[in-house]
Amino acid sequence: VFVADVGKASSHDNSRGQSLVELICAQTDRTFVTLSIILVNYNTRELLRACLYSIVQQTQALDYEVIAVDNASTDGSREMLRSEFPQVQIISNENNRGFAAANNQGIRLAAGEYILLLNSDTLIRDQAIQKTLGYMAEHPEASIVGCKLLNADGSLQPSCRSFPTL
Repeated sequence: VFVADVGKASSHDNSRGQSLVELICAQTDRTFVTLSIILVNYNTRELLRACLYSIVQQTQALDYEVIAVDNASTDGSREMLRSEFPQVQIISNENNRGFAAANNQGIRLAAGEYILLLNSDTLIRDQAIQKTLGYMAEHPEASIVGCKLLNADGSLQPSCRSFPTL
């Protein structure tokens, strides 16, 4: 799920038209990036490794950061992150705080104009992140967007439903 910075700061606070994220980054020691990718991990070291390699291979043209929130894994995930992906920011929880709470931890640390909540079992294909960011840029009225999901065999993985009717 991609989430956009939902607005510009008011003009009396912000004469340069900066986004809220840009203002926060300017007032702290954080560096503004286009995209913050949040990954939640609980004992998925090999899946997480493959996901991160796909991010690196598929996002070379992007200004992004990766924040991995580890929910007390015991499979060596944190050590793998530190040794193979030193650029990844790691939040190490002492217990499993759950998926939603871990995503919220990552979002609080994010410095991106856009935020991507990505499952650790995901492989990025066909420049999907760049294409989705392009769509978001062309449709500023969209604050949230989901991508087409495929199963490992390439078949469509349903990820949305119709609203219920009465």
